[in-house]
Amino acid sequence: ESHREKCLNAGMNDFMSKPVVPRKFIEVLEKWLRKEMYPPAIKIKTNPPLIKEKQTDPLINIDVALERVVGNTELLKNLLKQFLNEVPVQIKDLQGAIENEDNQTLQDKAHTLKGTTGNLSIPQFASISLELENMAKQGDLTGGMDKINSLNQLVEDLRNYLESHFFPAN
Repeated sequence: ESHREKCLNAGMNDFMSKPVVPRKFIEVLEKWLRKEMYPPAIKIKTNPPLIKEKQTDPLINIDVALERVVGNTELLKNLLKQFLNEVPVQIKDLQGAIENEDNQTLQDKAHTLKGTTGNLSIPQFASISLELENMAKQGDLTGGMDKINSLNQLVEDLRNYLESHFFPAN
């Protein structure tokens, strides 16, 4: 049974999965709130794509990430810079958990990283984080260090990509 089905069967009126997309959130609120009690929601403007080239298997989907921060480009840039500054420590924590065969720590930290990278629309990173989380749940860390190496490479690739396509040159 899916999370959605479980929630609806428990008596909820509706369901939203993570990551929450602000536009969809507003639509769900408008659907269920009595319109005479609440003014219409603020309309979220759409922005032209920030990266013009067509991405195949993108490191990051900037347009989706931008939608998640309601079009606030500066906020997204700050979040991405913060992510790039903090993620090396998070990867070292994952590596330490693998080396110490600490499945619970690996599961928790990989889950957090999966959510962060999902919200930032970094699909390959989220996917590898999910794989690490599942490895920890199953208690089999075989290949874990290969995944750590892949994450480290993705960080460098992402940093280079963002510096050349999204962050202004200094």
